[in-house]
Amino acid sequence: MSEGRPIQDKVVDYLNGLSPAARSLLLRTLETKSDVASDREARLILDATRTVVHGTGAVMPDPATVKDSFFAPFAPFVIGEDLSPRQTGWVNAASLDRVWAYVTRTAMPELFRTWLNPHALRGYSSERELNENLGVLRDAVLGELMRQAAQARDDFKKMQRFVLAVGGEEVVKDLFDLMAIAERLPLLERLLMRLPAQVLPGDAAERLAIEQATAFVLTYPNEADYAAVACASRVATPATLARIALALSGDTDISAVRRSPGRVFVDVSLSIVQRSVTRYQGLRATADLPEQIAEIKRYHEAVRALTGVLEIEEDTVWFRRLSALRRTMSDFILKDLEGVVALIRAALTVTAEIRAGSAEASDAIRAVSLLMAVRKSKDAFALNEAVTRLTPVVERALEVQGARLIEQLRTSYGSLHENLFEATETLLRLCEITFGEEHTALVRKSRDIAASSRQKLPSFE
Repeated sequence: MSEGRPIQDKVVDYLNGLSPAARSLLLRTLETKSDVASDREARLILDATRTVVHGTGAVMPDPATVKDSFFAPFAPFVIGEDLSPRQTGWVNAASLDRVWAYVTRTAMPELFRTWLNPHALRGYSSERELNENLGVLRDAVLGELMRQAAQARDDFKKMQRFVLAVGGEEVVKDLFDLMAIAERLPLLERLLMRLPAQVLPGDAAERLAIEQATAFVLTYPNEADYAAVACASRVATPATLARIALALSGDTDISAVRRSPGRVFVDVSLSIVQRSVTRYQGLRATADLPEQIAEIKRYHEAVRALTGVLEIEEDTVWFRRLSALRRTMSDFILKDLEGVVALIRAALTVTAEIRAGSAEASDAIRAVSLLMAVRKSKDAFALNEAVTRLTPVVERALEVQGARLIEQLRTSYGSLHENLFEATETLLRLCEITFGEEHTALVRKSRDIAASSRQKLPSFE
């Protein structure tokens, strides 16, 4: 290794943390310094900086980013959810991790040896050159995987060994989808190049997307599954996919859509709803309230968008699937709302012996927030009866517990008074979620009057 290589490596590592503008500014600063020509280390730093900036204006990736670059062409087809039933054309990101481990450690480590070496990576003169070579590697790896898969398909025991080596049946299914996408990628990239980067319902971009998708599927009807997933990566809601389905059927009747290539766009639309349900299920374990509420909103928008364009209830199969998704999502919500009134009482009950803690407050706020979020979008759930029943009960509990808390505040002293005041902060938050700001302002005023109207006791100081 040359003596200047460690210095160049350090420069590249440093530049990795800078924006393109900051790198260009640094280069201009170095080029204007008068002592660079006589300082050997300064020349090395300047040369390394020029190499990085004048390649394509970007820093060469380190080994940790090679995996992302390797799978980058498949990004429109990669999702973070594990769907059942599967949707042709979508690959689970977790499966890509398993495939990467298989090809780099077991199947063909010799092909990746230089790609996992930072010094070898930095031997490329530009990012363009690196990506061209990475494309050659990608083709070789996918070709070898296709060869292994073809051999395994003909022998049950070989397939068992292949499945075990790659990481399981679901990973292999995703791998087969990945290979199928790779074979079609040049064609799918032509479609993606013609689609707008973001498609919003009702705008000119949506009309263009519908035209391009319809033309593509009519030209290549056997690629409809992959085209639908490609379009899904650009649309804001399933409404656009539903309109593509109608365009392909040439009719507004749902039975015509079922008979046409547009049916796969409806399947993908339902899979978008399914992805939302799956994400919400995962969020329940994290208790990430803002994300849970955001996912409820996304779920509602997806269901409303789909049912607003298509008469899904007129197709038995699609309506059965949508109904099952509604029930699953509703079951999750009902479990999250269990004991909401008891949670409110626990958060707002304060005595000389009992002090409501932050955990009780968080539980009550979470349950009430979810109830109010579902109330705004209950048409997408199978929860009309439960929401209608629970909402007035929660409102009454807040009124009764709140009035009791404020009255206690009016007559309390010392640490009990402090604890009661702290509990009223939770009351105000719950009122804001349930009744809105105007009602909460009245409750806050009553709380402040109660807190300041206590009879003053004589001082012994």
